[in-house]
Amino acid sequence: MDRVAQGVVDPIQDRSVMTVADLVVDYLRVAGVEYVFGVPGGGIEPFFDAFARRERLGGPRIITVRHESGGAFMAEGYARETGRIGVCIATAGPGATNQLTGVASAHENRVPLLALTGQSALSKFGRRAVQESSSAAIDVMGIYAGATIFNALVSSPAQVETMVTTALMRASQLRGPAHLAIPVDVQREQVIGALGHQSLRQLCRAPVFADSSAVEDLVDLLRRASNPILVIGERALAAARRITDLADWLDCPFVTTPDAKGLIDPYHRQFRGVFGFAGHASANEALAANRDLVVVFGSPLGEVGTAGWSKAILNDRLVHVDAIPDYFPQSPMARLHVCGDLEDVVARLQEALPPRPAGSQEVLSVNPAEDAAEAVGGDKLAPGVSPEALLGRISTTAPSNLRLFADSGNSMAWAIHCLRVRDRRGQTQALPGARLGPYRADRRGRPRSWLNVSLDFGAMGWAIGAAIGSAFANRGGPVICLTGDGSLLMNGQEMTVAQAERLPVIFIVLNDSALGMVMHGQRLAGAEAVGYELPPVDFAAFATAMGVKALTIAQDADLDDLDVSAFDLQGGPLLVDVRIDRDATPPMAVRSRTLQAN
Repeated sequence: MDRVAQGVVDPIQDRSVMTVADLVVDYLRVAGVEYVFGVPGGGIEPFFDAFARRERLGGPRIITVRHESGGAFMAEGYARETGRIGVCIATAGPGATNQLTGVASAHENRVPLLALTGQSALSKFGRRAVQESSSAAIDVMGIYAGATIFNALVSSPAQVETMVTTALMRASQLRGPAHLAIPVDVQREQVIGALGHQSLRQLCRAPVFADSSAVEDLVDLLRRASNPILVIGERALAAARRITDLADWLDCPFVTTPDAKGLIDPYHRQFRGVFGFAGHASANEALAANRDLVVVFGSPLGEVGTAGWSKAILNDRLVHVDAIPDYFPQSPMARLHVCGDLEDVVARLQEALPPRPAGSQEVLSVNPAEDAAEAVGGDKLAPGVSPEALLGRISTTAPSNLRLFADSGNSMAWAIHCLRVRDRRGQTQALPGARLGPYRADRRGRPRSWLNVSLDFGAMGWAIGAAIGSAFANRGGPVICLTGDGSLLMNGQEMTVAQAERLPVIFIVLNDSALGMVMHGQRLAGAEAVGYELPPVDFAAFATAMGVKALTIAQDADLDDLDVSAFDLQGGPLLVDVRIDRDATPPMAVRSRTLQAN
């Protein structure tokens, strides 16, 4: 046994003989990775051995999840919370294919991820080895190609350092998942452990740049505009605070796309609501108010952020500002495209533009900051808890360091439309070390979202894993997972990871014995009612069976028992089974109309 295996030396400081798996894990440590999420298997056994050895030396810790897709969701939640790359690992064959859904989600959400998968030994390619996933069998490389920004098979120890460095750099700089498949015999190969990139973290930082000429053109447009509006998109994470400051500076209103609501203070005086899926009438009114300039920061301008490609935003008054030029083909009608780091662009705008006189903006008839929720579902028709009342209760009792992950389906629609977290600075927080909001920051002071959704890919059960990953990254405050009964029946087993780790996660289940968005979508479209019914499930009993504390809320009067700030989460997670009014229609009309359009 060599000295590394005995735990005698730190491999990062010593040119010791080690396995390829050891070297890869050492690179993850240098990159700042703390956790790797996955399920063990024969195709990655050398990796799990390496994680065990390196953890004793302060390296990344392996977290055994219950399903590989859940591990990828957790890696995404961890990356969202920390700003660092998330890492997941899966064995060959079905492990790799299980993991793919989570990797595809990170791809659509532009979250930096490294997905590791095993392969059978190179010498056995094409010989029908167990769980073979070479190009001669279930071609995992081909399957992952469309869901990653870098995809490589490491077939020799000589390739390892170059491949790992490239994967980490691409994932971090381009904001998306990279995939490395490493055959099990290559994982066991011995190499000399000399890391060639001690500046790896610096290499993984995205370069800061801006198109100076285009910024000058935007300055000129804003100087001449009499009635501009700003749109904050989900890719404006780091610049969101600066953009809202710019709105104050210009006395200019702003709206957000649905997945950017968590980047801003929903009680900001210039905020006019969410435009797009589950949005607000106030945002529609603001964009329709004779605007002569619409400046969009950090949005791919897809279906959900444009209310189904509405001409209210996609018109010749549009200026599209983004660091990712791949999004510009979505806005060919725009007056101007500005490519560059959003923080840098907005800082230049603030320096170049004079402040506008206060009070020059119109007063809207509907203001999202004044209403707990707009009426979207009509009168209550069935017994159960009103979703609007539930979200209002969460809004008023949640601490200002709230992190909420809303799952696909009704959960995200209600959260986007209704949730508003007030800044209650100075009040006692639920757990020690909690940060104040609603402008959240990671451990390096960079902005983070208080509301997280996965709209474009929309994987059910995403929020369950992502909330757990976020809690791994920051145990100093509560994480709420707002999910549905359909999603929990898919991925509810991951709650046992939160329980085993005593993580401060509150799982709030919208329990209506239905695939709610399917049910309401069929009703809105006048389609056949089919395929949405789920059996009644006592999710409190389900959670208790897994050792998770639980309570049930069956009517609005029971909401007094739901005080997010008061729950004791020191001992681990809590599940709240909320029997909602299944006839309350979520704010999804825009999505329904888009589905019906040709």
